[in-house]
Amino acid sequence: MTHFASLNEDVLNSIISRLRFRDALSLSETCRNLHPISVGNAISDVYLTHPGQLERFCIYMLADAQNRLLRLRRLEIVAQALGVPSGEETWESPMIPIEKLADALEGASNLEKLDIECVQPLLEAMPRLPSILLRLRGMKELALRHVPFAAAKDLLPTRSTHLRMLILTEASFTSASPTILKHLASFPQLTRLECSTLYVSDFEHPVTLPSITHLVIGQWGHDIPLASIANTFPGVRRLHVKSIIWDLSMIDDVRWHAGESIATGCWNHLDELCGTAEALGGYITCPVRMFRRLASRAEFLYELEEGTAAIRRTAPVCISLYTFTDSPWHVWKRLGENTPRLRFLDIHVSDAGIGTSMDTWMENVPPALQSLRIVCMRLQITDICHAMPAGLSSSDMLDLEQDVINTLPNLLARYIASLQYLGIGIGDKRYDMYTRSWSFVGKTSWWRVSRDGQEDNVRMEPISADIGERVIAYIDSAEFEATMQFDGTYS
Repeated sequence: MTHFASLNEDVLNSIISRLRFRDALSLSETCRNLHPISVGNAISDVYLTHPGQLERFCIYMLADAQNRLLRLRRLEIVAQALGVPSGEETWESPMIPIEKLADALEGASNLEKLDIECVQPLLEAMPRLPSILLRLRGMKELALRHVPFAAAKDLLPTRSTHLRMLILTEASFTSASPTILKHLASFPQLTRLECSTLYVSDFEHPVTLPSITHLVIGQWGHDIPLASIANTFPGVRRLHVKSIIWDLSMIDDVRWHAGESIATGCWNHLDELCGTAEALGGYITCPVRMFRRLASRAEFLYELEEGTAAIRRTAPVCISLYTFTDSPWHVWKRLGENTPRLRFLDIHVSDAGIGTSMDTWMENVPPALQSLRIVCMRLQITDICHAMPAGLSSSDMLDLEQDVINTLPNLLARYIASLQYLGIGIGDKRYDMYTRSWSFVGKTSWWRVSRDGQEDNVRMEPISADIGERVIAYIDSAEFEATMQFDGTYS
């Protein structure tokens, strides 16, 4: 058997180049032969989290700038690395070597991804930052967070013809500020745009940005006609709305007929729609393939009507919900009554730290789902340990989790007659600092559901998680949406 370290250097480079910088550094300490390759790849992808780390990075890279800085492809600098306390936008006395950082950025001419938090104080301390960014011709992904809007347009790498993702967050937009949208027309490869706030002044001089397919907006002003947004971004397929205060007078004639939107102010179709019930408000009216609804516990319990309206008007094929163990059963009943196209339901359940258990949920929710016509369902449960009595041993906790795994699959399969694939996992959630998102941590068990003619005679065949994920991928595809036909033959 060939030893990993004895592989051809080109092969090793290709493999190690796919590691994050910390993993590459760890690998460099395992073998003398792997050290130079691993270190070389480690400095191509750097994530800086505190001032001491940033200073050491600058000193190391500038010590052999010609060789090391040219290797740098991806650089992320969080606020704490700049000496800015978390959540703050200013600092009184810089704790970092500003000139060294400027020199490092200036020498990194092959940089493809740059993500900087708290740009405003950095810009004040580093006047040459705009000129540095301007010269980054190979930039593909740029994220400038806490950036003053007045300076945002001057920070764009206008000489780059490769920019495909742009994130501008926490900008101070005012009606008197010049629009930034017209400056984005010079980036024909731009496919993803994330922006904190847009006001009506941004649409006074219409511009069309057809290349953007993924749009993330923190807040839209209530006085922006929906048609202006759709016309500016006609190519959008994935829409993430964090906050909108809608003015109903701005919504063009919205009517719902035969499951299709004929509103003149909306897109014809979206592959994915993500947001809270409050933000969506039921006024995005085109058919949607995947609907991801985010909610706090208070919102899920309080804003039932808005959530139902948003789901009803978009007729999703797939729904992903973040919900809680104490959510009332009639929420779930409404879900079945308002989703004629729904075929995949993805539920993330938490007790929100309030000490409720799954018992009531298991008693009330499965019967409320019986009107659904889904063929696949995934249920991932986190945080239920809050509800367990104090003093339980780890083995007792495992027994309680196993009781859920033994009971819940049959309950769901018995009540949802159309169900063919079911996945249930119990675990925890973890924040990924690289993707800036939460993910489920734990094992998800999967079953294929079959019936022998009688509704109550349900058989649960264990299958691999890979099959379950492939079923989800197929249902969340244009191919399935075109026919809505599923024969269930996955192996």
